[in-house]
Amino acid sequence: MKEQVKLEQQATLMMIDPYHALRTFFMFVQVVTGWFSVTIEVFLRYDFGERYLGWLRLYLSYLLLTLFVFFNALAQNLGALSLSMLSAFVIASLVHRGMIFARNRRRVKWHSYSPGIGFLDLVVSRFVPEAITYRFIEPIVVFAVGVMLAGVDATFGYWWKFGALAMAIQRQIDYINQRNAYLNMIDGQIESQEMNAVLIENKPLKETSGFTLVAADRNMPVEEKKDLMAMLKGIDPSLQSAMNDVKQVASG
Repeated sequence: MKEQVKLEQQATLMMIDPYHALRTFFMFVQVVTGWFSVTIEVFLRYDFGERYLGWLRLYLSYLLLTLFVFFNALAQNLGALSLSMLSAFVIASLVHRGMIFARNRRRVKWHSYSPGIGFLDLVVSRFVPEAITYRFIEPIVVFAVGVMLAGVDATFGYWWKFGALAMAIQRQIDYINQRNAYLNMIDGQIESQEMNAVLIENKPLKETSGFTLVAADRNMPVEEKKDLMAMLKGIDPSLQSAMNDVKQVASG
């Protein structure tokens, strides 16, 4: 874990990540869409993480669903399915929280932000990768169900379609976050491995896995380049010099 953090910090020193400026916005969107999506997910998955299906999130989702039902009731748009929507959500949520409580009592380790295991994924996992199922297939299936339900109860169908859109947004943001974390680790490894080749050996871009330091003066003295390398790696140059002296004494 420490090595991973070090690589990510080093990657941040090398490049400015444009995605970083949008991270707060994406976080806000993910929180809000989560209030919609969880009202559908409790019927499609099991084994949720404790923090993914936390009490606060369930309460806010319940509040949102209550407001939706209330305003549609005022407009006299509620059908039989819509009237049972709140009760079904409450029951499903309590069942999942009971499962989480029982799992904790058994001291079973489970990722607290796990989005749960989808019943659909159990069916298609032999043929379709998990990422494709959760990012595309599951939201599409939910939206199709919403279209069909709209013929019976328009309000209920609309909520499922909203939920499908929210689920798609949730999974896309999850993918972007995880992909960026993975790429940061890869970039950090490349930068660590190729730093000497870029600064000291002056190798071209094609020989350094695409890594370069365009702002670095290639004509600076070798000792200054070594100090720059140490600083980029988060090491104080004076400490690096002391470490080199120790190595020389030990080898002498």
